[in-house]
Amino acid sequence: MIVLLNPRANHGRAAERWRRLQRLVEAEGRSLEVISLDGRLTPDTFTGFRQQGHEAIIAAGGDGTVNAVINALMDADTDRPHEPLALGAIGLGSSNDFHKPIAGRRCVQGAPMRIDVDGARPVDLGKVTSRDAQGRTRVRYFAINASLGVTALGNFLFNHPDRALAWAKGRSVSAAIALAIAEALIRFRPLPLTICVTGSTQHHTTYEVVNLGILKNVHFTGCLRYDTPVTPDDGLFDVNLYEGLGTPGMLCALCHLSRGSFLGTRGSHHWRADHLEVHSPIPIPLETDGEVYLVSEARFEVVPSCLRLCA
Repeated sequence: MIVLLNPRANHGRAAERWRRLQRLVEAEGRSLEVISLDGRLTPDTFTGFRQQGHEAIIAAGGDGTVNAVINALMDADTDRPHEPLALGAIGLGSSNDFHKPIAGRRCVQGAPMRIDVDGARPVDLGKVTSRDAQGRTRVRYFAINASLGVTALGNFLFNHPDRALAWAKGRSVSAAIALAIAEALIRFRPLPLTICVTGSTQHHTTYEVVNLGILKNVHFTGCLRYDTPVTPDDGLFDVNLYEGLGTPGMLCALCHLSRGSFLGTRGSHHWRADHLEVHSPIPIPLETDGEVYLVSEARFEVVPSCLRLCA
């Protein structure tokens, strides 16, 4: 199998960790061809892998590495992979939310792994088509979740750190995440977003949004999680909204989410949907599996059973 290694994951700690893990994985009789990701992934990256006898590509890094591999592998015109390869992953990142639905099922020296090609099964992806203030369109896929609001701002600050946050990231990723969240709470103001949800019921309303999560995985931002029922292959999103909260209310919401409690808490709304549209009067940060960019409108859809995921 092909391992696409991001040596810069987890603030540069992934390369050393992989050196220890590789020997153990190969000792199980697995044949690995390791490619270090030094540049931008493109569909050409995967050309010929199948013809060479490889059935899967393994993203070795954090959630951002998985996100980059998925978006290079998927064809936006067909919503299917450019090459018929299964996706696996080895969690070398700081948070590894992608792996948390199967936490404890398969780990090597504490690193979660999904590398069983024989057990691969089809899963859904989220797809978002967005437009920025200049009218430019972007299409991205996500396997974990997308968000608008305070979570997206926190991810933006984490990805573009000031001096204090950069110092914290070099010493403790957990502390850096906490600092990014604190800075986001101080800076953030609720956003007037028009949300149109399409599922078992139709819903179209403008909210003062604190945080909007569009989920295929309930885990996010390291230690936070929702208690809503989405699964990787149910053909639906969980759409989880917090609205109308000030800073004390946002702090309370974070405390609830750190314990995995969302439903029924103050300011919360929940829907199940296969399509969702969001419109904003100003450009706002949109986050998809840790990747953040500015949008004025976004259309989300579930792409059911489009990618085979290793067990």
